[in-house]
Amino acid sequence: MRPKQTIPCRSVRFLTCLAAVSLCADGAAAQVTQSAAAQGSAPSTIRWNVEAGYESFWLKDVARATRPVDASPVSWQGDGPAIAGRYDRANPRRLHRFEFSFSSAGHFVYDAVVRTIPRSPDDRVVRVGGRYEYRRYPFRDLWIDGLDVGVGAQGIGEHLSLSRHMDPSIEIHESETQLGVAVVAAARFCRWRRLDLEVAWANGGFFSRNHEQHSVDSLATVEGWGGGWLTDLSLMAGIPVSRRASILASYLHTGQARYASHDTYASGRSRILLGVRYGR
Repeated sequence: MRPKQTIPCRSVRFLTCLAAVSLCADGAAAQVTQSAAAQGSAPSTIRWNVEAGYESFWLKDVARATRPVDASPVSWQGDGPAIAGRYDRANPRRLHRFEFSFSSAGHFVYDAVVRTIPRSPDDRVVRVGGRYEYRRYPFRDLWIDGLDVGVGAQGIGEHLSLSRHMDPSIEIHESETQLGVAVVAAARFCRWRRLDLEVAWANGGFFSRNHEQHSVDSLATVEGWGGGWLTDLSLMAGIPVSRRASILASYLHTGQARYASHDTYASGRSRILLGVRYGR
């Protein structure tokens, strides 16, 4: 008769210790998860947004440099295509957002309220801009579930190029670079799985460096510094179509006034975009 085989004592001790370590590790992980949940922290999500659409632009010469802006009733306005991209890194309590945008406006007219006067087909405005925003949501589930209210700050950088043509053959080319900061108040509503909404209002100031060149009078070519303020209102809605992808729609309205020596104006733009969002 063959002797009965047994597991050596060292193997039993090793398996026992391994089981104890596993149980301790599981307990520690559970405590860390519970602690993180209690503190309101959560893993950050990353989202990429790409959108394309339409943007209109208007500009008025300012007659008086005091608030509210007193400008000419005639505005120089046009419209054209626009694209934007955003990168968001966020958790339920905070948001880091990087945004890039490009637009090109043409088909300009003088809008005199009662009628419009077509301008040169060569009139054009090109805008390239980038923004960084940091936002926190200290008020979560305010009044109703899913409604969060937050505050933040925004850094702004833009470059604007304008080309205007006057009869009989006068061309004015102007370029402007702006740097500014703004405070942000925002709210988001994420109660339903099939829809999330976001609204943000920003108000701030900027300084600018501008260069203007006149095709006929070389003495009219000037360079100078200026400054002013801007106000933004943005709306965004997302509809999920899969676990990671969403259809996105956004609207932006911006108004600003710039004060500079012999070159002061009020301007604004409205933008409507459609696109996609991918997150992980």
